Amino acid sequence: ERARIAAMEELETGCVDCQAGYEDRKRAIELYQEALPKVAKSKRAQILAQMGHLLELTNRGAEAEQLYKQIIEKEQDPQFVAEAKLSLAEMFFKSRQYQAAHDYYTQVLQEPEAKRKPLAAYRQAWCLFNLSKVEEAIAKIEHILNTPSLLTKGAEGSVSVDEQYKAEVAKDFSTF
Repeated sequence: ERARIAAMEELETGCVDCQAGYEDRKRAIELYQEALPKVAKSKRAQILAQMGHLLELTNRGAEAEQLYKQIIEKEQDPQFVAEAKLSLAEMFFKSRQYQAAHDYYTQVLQEPEAKRKPLAAYRQAWCLFNLSKVEEAIAKIEHILNTPSLLTKGAEGSVSVDEQYKAEVAKDFSTF
């Protein structure tokens, strides 16, 4: 938490090469690794997911990718598997590997237990757009605009439409 707060404060100063919280995150990874063998199996996936995010934030993307793939292969909880797939998709999206990102977003959308389908659908549309599949991207954005459960943002399990988010998606529809 201290690392997150320090990073937020640093961002407010307009940093270019932001490093706040780096040492705290490194230490958190070490503590999680130490605790992992002692943790109940039911909590394991949650810790692994948190470790993956921390690895990403400490510029250890290859290790994070490996950890997310380990969660997908070995964990039983479908929510954490979906989160690991979403995390991989986000990593690929940010590195402009749109086909790989699209494939993982598709897997998230096919998972009944996935909680962040709105984000997966939205990013999937952008993957299609960036892959020059404009007609498919338009169809995906139209689908999102016509599906209330895909127009929520931040409220897990909620189907109340987030009007601000809907406006963002509509703006992107006009861009497409």
